[in-house]
Amino acid sequence: VALTSAGRSDNWASSPMTAWDLSSGEADTNVVPLTNVYTWAQSSDGTYIAYFGEEGYPNTKVHIWNRRTRREDLDLPIKVQLMPDSLAFSPDGSRLAALIGEPKAVRIWSIPDGAEIGTLPIDADFINKLAWSPDSQTLAITQKTGVLLVDAAKNHPLKVLNTIHP
Repeated sequence: VALTSAGRSDNWASSPMTAWDLSSGEADTNVVPLTNVYTWAQSSDGTYIAYFGEEGYPNTKVHIWNRRTRREDLDLPIKVQLMPDSLAFSPDGSRLAALIGEPKAVRIWSIPDGAEIGTLPIDADFINKLAWSPDSQTLAITQKTGVLLVDAAKNHPLKVLNTIHP
């Protein structure tokens, strides 16, 4: 479930995906052209949805759907053995990060042009979620022993916040 600044609620667990206008309760079941989406993210203003969907694994694209035009604006190529574990738009909407499972890496693209900004290999046994800092400068990536902080502009690790204590 996600809430947008435009007063909409999106329920991605249902099939087909459904968006509701919170004030009227009106449902829209034509949010994206697929009924099964495995990994998704929504831009903070609700304009874009990034998703990896049902057209089949091994799908090698992350799709960027524009909710205003109801068209796909971009297909971002990924060459991986497993689908992305997590997708996240930066709060300012200028970038999309994907946490790729095999090989383990974070890939970042600029939005809306889709240019790849960089790929950062991750040396960790278990990674599954990522999130942007409010200023869109740092990515936080969960891993088995803590949270890896990455400078998104320079595409390099800053530090690990350990969650395992002696």
